[in-house]
Amino acid sequence: ESNQVSNEGLKIFGKNLELLKALSNFSINFVGCHNISNDGVLEFSKSLRLLTKLAHFALSFDSCINLDEKILRLLSRFPIRFQDLDKLSIQILGNKFRMNSQGSRTNSLRPLSLELEFKRCIIVSDNGLTILGNHIKEMKSISNLSLSFQGCSQITAIHLEEFLNSLKAIKKLTSMSLNCDSSLGSSDSLSFLHQNWDLNNLSLKFRYTSKHSDGNFSNIFQNFHKMKNLELHFKQGEGDLTDGDFKQLVTSLQDLNKLSQFSLNCSINSLSYSSFSSFCHNMNNFKSLNVLDLTFHQCHKIGDSSLYEFSSSLKELTALKHLGLNFDNSSLITDDGLAVLFENIYPIRNLNSLNLKFKYLDKIRGKAFFKLAPNTCTFPKLTKMNIGFLNCRGLKDEGVEAICSSLRNLEALEEFQLHLIHCRNISDLSLKIISSSLAAINFLKNVELDFSLCDNITSLEFLAFTSFIKELQISAKISSNFVWPYTKNCL
Repeated sequence: ESNQVSNEGLKIFGKNLELLKALSNFSINFVGCHNISNDGVLEFSKSLRLLTKLAHFALSFDSCINLDEKILRLLSRFPIRFQDLDKLSIQILGNKFRMNSQGSRTNSLRPLSLELEFKRCIIVSDNGLTILGNHIKEMKSISNLSLSFQGCSQITAIHLEEFLNSLKAIKKLTSMSLNCDSSLGSSDSLSFLHQNWDLNNLSLKFRYTSKHSDGNFSNIFQNFHKMKNLELHFKQGEGDLTDGDFKQLVTSLQDLNKLSQFSLNCSINSLSYSSFSSFCHNMNNFKSLNVLDLTFHQCHKIGDSSLYEFSSSLKELTALKHLGLNFDNSSLITDDGLAVLFENIYPIRNLNSLNLKFKYLDKIRGKAFFKLAPNTCTFPKLTKMNIGFLNCRGLKDEGVEAICSSLRNLEALEEFQLHLIHCRNISDLSLKIISSSLAAINFLKNVELDFSLCDNITSLEFLAFTSFIKELQISAKISSNFVWPYTKNCL
């Protein structure tokens, strides 16, 4: 992290790598090194041939303004002795990248795992991603591929789709992760997944735009019967998923009966009750599921009846160890729906982590947590609990009391987070309730509380904590009438 680092310094450093011949894991990061250039870095990379036992190599550039597209020669210029490299990671952050020249072949590099991350890089060439794809598809040994393009504003959908299709040349993939800000919207934008890959892990995070009608999700996972971990994050954009898209997606999931981890994050304005109901019924096939994370943004039609359907399916997932639910702007949800959900959660005895978040749900009062309280005794392994409310104007002190009542039987609880942000109807009384409830949990070690923008909370003097707590984080809006009562000795 110094602009004094020069090409000459890199050359000297490279010559001394012979002192580190036993290294198997090597990571080097350049941050703000304005005086290093392509030639210096490429020359330094030649010295890496001295590290004959290297198995994992990670390289990162952040805001090194004199680097350009030629640095990608690193993908093809590694010494041939690295052909058994287990893991290769290259990260480009904040550089002025313009990939516009053909790169050389990469047949000398045989990594099992490849991670490429680009942040805030200006890729303006029509052939930029194609060039990168030409590098990658020559690495036929890759089984684990992770690609991230964030803040790369010039990447268009058509170029991204062409790049993804070039990945078809890789035959041995078992794990893949793709994270990008660009939109995918053509009917064959996800056709690269129609391969005979034996994927165990798949993570897709992108913006999807249905340009005409519904997309092409119906057969997207038809070849992935061995899939164990699946993460789908459809980032919000101008045109989000349609109800028809979601129906096709649900159909494609029905054969993934070996899933152990499933995460879905989506925004569907038109999501219908029937589509959500179909999704819930298909979840009954996930008997081996250990981790379930669901986030629904702007799904205005999700209400209590939807939660009834979901809760009846949830109680069948007895192998769950982590459950995460996030409802954002589903204004039809009330305490009645949550109460049914909490009543049906009790068969999941192996649960060790529970994450519940509610945003802009004005009809929630919090009283539904009284229904959760009697069932928490059936969670003997629950060690982590995270509850969050953002701008839920219906939440009052009585609701906070209900939330805290669910903690009383959690004798194994070690970590607790409670975020009450912009909930303007809770007062200092809630702090007293929280304090007394947390004091009764002897095993509690980490606590995080957030009362930001809760205007009726004026002081933290009502909070008191036991000596068992090892880590404490409190966030609150500090105003002119706010009282901070603690001294160093008191804490």
